[in-house]
Amino acid sequence: MYKNIPSFLLLVLVALLMNSCFGKTGTHVTPQMDFSAMFVNPQIKNDSVIGAKDTLFATYKEELEYLYMDTMQLGDTVMFIGRFVSYPNHLVSVKAAYDSVRVHAWFNVDIHDEKQKQYFAADSQPEKGFLHFNPIVDFVMFSTYIVPQEAGSHTIKMTVMSDSEFSTNSLTFVLPVK
Repeated sequence: MYKNIPSFLLLVLVALLMNSCFGKTGTHVTPQMDFSAMFVNPQIKNDSVIGAKDTLFATYKEELEYLYMDTMQLGDTVMFIGRFVSYPNHLVSVKAAYDSVRVHAWFNVDIHDEKQKQYFAADSQPEKGFLHFNPIVDFVMFSTYIVPQEAGSHTIKMTVMSDSEFSTNSLTFVLPVK
C-alpha cells in the first residue's frame, strides 16, 4: 500500500503544475512582418513584377534601430511586398507612418472587392497606409507604394498589431531622396 504513495504524490504535483497554466490558455506571439526587395519604378503584369529600373539595398543601423536605404531620385516610385503574420493570433492593423506632406504612400489593396471585403474593417484607408482588420485575419500580403514629394531624408515606420499579449512589431526605414 505504501508503495503507491510516491506515485500518487507525483501525480498530484503534476496535476497542480498543469492546472496553474489553465488561467492563461492560448498561445501569444509577436506578429511578424517580412518585406521583399524594394523595386524602383517597377513594371507590373498580372500581379507580377516583370522588371524595374533598380532595386534599393538597405543597411541596418543597429544602434539607431532602423534600415537605411540606398538613395533614390525624386520622381521615382518605390514598391515592395509586405507579408504580415500573427498566427495563431489575429491581426488588428497594419500602418505606415510617414510625413504625408513630404511622402505619398499607399497599400495596393482593394477593400471594396467582394472577395476581400469581409477581411477589412470600415475605417481602413489603404490609400493613406492604414488597414484595420476584422477578427478573422491572421495573414496578409500586399504591395506598398512610396512616392517622395521632395528631396531629403524620409522616415517611414511600418507597424503591425495583433490581439496577442505581445501585440506590436514595427520597423523603421529611412529613404534618402535626391
